[in-house]
Amino acid sequence: MNISEKGLAFIAGHEGFVSSAYRDPVGVLTIGYGFTMRSQVFAA
Repeated sequence: MNISEKGLAFIAGHEGFVSSAYRDPVGVLTIGYGFTMRSQVFAA
């Protein structure tokens, strides 16, 4: 997947950065700019 600099800035502005893992409102581990353990990166 490719994303533009403008797209990254939009995501960062809405997600916010969290440097330590936490459980989101539905219980999924999340870190960084909304990166979750359900990401396709971990599916492989």
